[in-house]
Amino acid sequence: MMTISEFTSQYKPFCYYVAIAATVCLLEACGGESVSSSAPNASTVPASSVTASSVGTSINSSAVGSSITEASSSADFSSVTDASAMSSRSASSSSNPGNMTEPKSYRVLTVRIEYADVPFTQELEAMDAGNAQVARYFSDNSYGNVELDFYHHPLIITMPDNREAYNSDEKWNAVYSYASQAILDAGYIQGTDYEFLLAFFPYTEVNWWGNYFGQTSKSAYLNMYNGDYQVHTTIHEMGHIFNLPHAGSLIAASNTDVIGDLSEGINVDFYGDDYDIMGSGSNGSAALNVEYKRRLGWVDSDDILNVTKSGTYRIYAHDTGVKPNGPLGIRIQTSVKNPTENTLFSGDAYYLLEYRVAERTTDKIDGVNARQGVSVRLMNQTREMTLLLDMTPNSQPIPVLEFTDSALDVGKKYIDELDGGLFSLETLSVNEGVWDHNGYVDVKIEFLK
Repeated sequence: MMTISEFTSQYKPFCYYVAIAATVCLLEACGGESVSSSAPNASTVPASSVTASSVGTSINSSAVGSSITEASSSADFSSVTDASAMSSRSASSSSNPGNMTEPKSYRVLTVRIEYADVPFTQELEAMDAGNAQVARYFSDNSYGNVELDFYHHPLIITMPDNREAYNSDEKWNAVYSYASQAILDAGYIQGTDYEFLLAFFPYTEVNWWGNYFGQTSKSAYLNMYNGDYQVHTTIHEMGHIFNLPHAGSLIAASNTDVIGDLSEGINVDFYGDDYDIMGSGSNGSAALNVEYKRRLGWVDSDDILNVTKSGTYRIYAHDTGVKPNGPLGIRIQTSVKNPTENTLFSGDAYYLLEYRVAERTTDKIDGVNARQGVSVRLMNQTREMTLLLDMTPNSQPIPVLEFTDSALDVGKKYIDELDGGLFSLETLSVNEGVWDHNGYVDVKIEFLK
């Protein structure tokens, strides 16, 4: 496991939050997700000067036994022959902050910021192309429930000083304050003229690529690496605007265990989910995990099977942009053995199972791995960030690659390490060669006590 300094020297964080990698005690100390709140009140800052620029175009996104049968209709998501294999198909937990049960359209105002000595150089056409990809991502992940309408602030906000004056996290707060006042002075009011705001500025020496300023402002500021629009960073910060936390990963103290003995300590990487854009997923095909989609109302609670009895279950791929006619995930409630010995999980915890088929290849990850088995995450109600588990620990030459093969492949079995062997999980088969919304994985769950 890399140290924090080693990791951050290679991977600059997406956004301005807690450190990327942390031990359990650090997670407890920092209290999980937080947002920057140190920026001065914009109303106390003098009005800005602006320079004219052209106006861009608007972008519009437009089972006890092992026998398995296909779901016959959207009214019956059960894919097992014996419905008694599950006590409820409804996932009980957690809030639904987005509450997006009906299709919704959101106006997104984009703002360009430049410095006295560094002009904003990216063409509006390139920004439009990036915005279109962001809009497509949220349309696909919400199965058409979210439409983002982007439009540009007609002026470029020019900061009064050279870029060097803002080259630190503390100094950069003046940019936020100045730009916020300039937007108000130009007559743009949140809720009246726009719902969300994205502000872009030339690369600056701050410790983040994107900074999210909370649910009140519903705004994010994007640090443009090499002056270019970063699609994945913009999507990530938009996820925070939708009230999503990061998507992390959990690494056992022993490199041979999936979770191990919590009393020995574990490591949590707050950006550690390589398959989720809210983690370290680095392109537009890194879909949100199915639990996050549920919280936003993009999938129903009934789409996630709440399994309490032994059986064989089928879940379908949720990451293709088309909602399948069948279950999209499995949830298994458990409790923590010796809960007083750790601070990460207090009370009940949940295993979250899902299946992905979208092929995506980056410099770090071969996307076809997720097709070969079921992906497993952990979550509990006190810490709502999901944590991806590596079902094949110690299989890679360097730690940063460990989660590139994290799925539990066909023929592999896992026995619960959180509650002293509560259940076993085995991947039986995948719908080989079907890499769309009809793709599925069959898993056998056996409760052992």
